[in-house]
Amino acid sequence: RKGKARMTHGGTYNANPLTMAAGAVAMRLFDREAFDRLSGLGDRLRAGLNQVIAATGARARVRGAASITGLFHADGVGETYRDLIKVRMANPDMGARAEMFFHHMLNNGVLMGAPGFFVLSTALTEADIDHVVNQAYEAFKLIGKQAA
Repeated sequence: RKGKARMTHGGTYNANPLTMAAGAVAMRLFDREAFDRLSGLGDRLRAGLNQVIAATGARARVRGAASITGLFHADGVGETYRDLIKVRMANPDMGARAEMFFHHMLNNGVLMGAPGFFVLSTALTEADIDHVVNQAYEAFKLIGKQAA
């Protein structure tokens, strides 16, 4: 109890009452209506990405539910971690394509997880989702040109 701490304990909200208060308000505002709206945006994103994949012939698959979407830069996606290992082995350029996609998206105003992971927020609009889909189209066109 005296002297230096024996162990550190890091955390997003540690000793930050402002972010804790904002988080509490956000949770109160996240009601069924907000959830349903956000899920609809997720559906719109997944449908748009699937249309882009079909239009560009991209080697990619979309998975997800509600406000979460995963974009896999591969032919075929399994259901388990072991399946994903097999998919990666069958698609050795998967990582390079995912990186090109990520950088294009980031450079064009789309913040997403590097491996192809989208987590939507209640601040987003349908126009925001349309922007993501449009940029995905442009990214897949560029990736296709690189592969040719």
